Amino acid sequence: MSYISPSSIDRIKDIPVADVIGRYIELKKNGSGFKAPSPFTDEKTPSFYVVPSKNIFKCFSSGKGGDAIAFVMEYNNMTYIDAIKDIAQKCGERLEYEEPTPEAKEQADHREVLYKLNEATARQYARQLHELLNQRAGDLAITHPAIDEIVKRKFTYDTLVQWQIGYAPISPSPQGEGRGEGWNFLCNLIGDKNYAGAIELGLIKSKEQTGKRYDAWRNRVMFPIHNHHGRIVAFGGRALAPDEFNPKYMNSSDSPIFSKENTLFGLHFAHEAIRKSGYAYMMEGYTDVISFHQAGFNCTVGTCGTALSEAQCKLLKKYCSKVVLFPDPDKAGEASALRNIDILMKHGFETAVVPMPQVEGKKVDPDELTRMFNN
Repeated sequence: MSYISPSSIDRIKDIPVADVIGRYIELKKNGSGFKAPSPFTDEKTPSFYVVPSKNIFKCFSSGKGGDAIAFVMEYNNMTYIDAIKDIAQKCGERLEYEEPTPEAKEQADHREVLYKLNEATARQYARQLHELLNQRAGDLAITHPAIDEIVKRKFTYDTLVQWQIGYAPISPSPQGEGRGEGWNFLCNLIGDKNYAGAIELGLIKSKEQTGKRYDAWRNRVMFPIHNHHGRIVAFGGRALAPDEFNPKYMNSSDSPIFSKENTLFGLHFAHEAIRKSGYAYMMEGYTDVISFHQAGFNCTVGTCGTALSEAQCKLLKKYCSKVVLFPDPDKAGEASALRNIDILMKHGFETAVVPMPQVEGKKVDPDELTRMFNN
């Protein structure tokens, strides 16, 4: 894969900002600059300004701003490179390409292998869940903890497909005895060819003493985690029989394609709704995010079960300037909300918090809240 040359990128950056933005939206002269209704919000009074002397734009209703490339990235929801290509096409600029170094090509090829391994794993987990649901459809007497969890959450079939929700089973072990029996569903599918990649992604583990391989996730409802481009970079798993050795939620560790601090769960589905509305709903858990989307609140994202990071704020800032927090109704959730308010305000977000209501003497979490409204 070739790369756009630095000199070509510099030529794109040298195109006057008004010339670029004027090819996407209608600009009206305003003194030494230009103005227009915001293309990011539904405003009536124009608050979008282009300042040629500084080669920037500023949208006061959404809080967005930057150069021409930043505008096209926001307007078309594009990556940096795709925005450069789009500008070049619209402005009649010819881009020159360079071949990557062998090291860069090797790294890119390796990341693609990891993406495909995650995608294949998600398909296998989804297939396991749908097989259970099909068995239940044929015989209502059939029960299984994974089915019970889906029914409890009131996830529809469309939601299961959209979010690629699956089930990591416990299956018979080919070794047939000892600890680890029933922990080899994924190991048996991956095989030796993809073993190193699966270890790197944390999909399977290996015992130091014996070298025996076993599945990292077992007897869990699985939630693929996507980056903001929609590629599966990691997994979160909800235990169906949690105990002191088996935590309720378990997430992928960081890898060459995944960093918890750089990822917002659900952003690949939510970014357009967030950009149009100018605000985001922020949850802690995967099921909270999915339930809110199912209920029609498509501007909802989650923090991947970790404290809100600087990188997550910068990522979200590309789409909105307001955040509404829905913390879990416990002391940990309240403490997390206070920390999140501080970091969000530091990054210039308008911030609000929605305390969870009490029902029959018990505070409900965001997921339970949507199920109450569904009832």
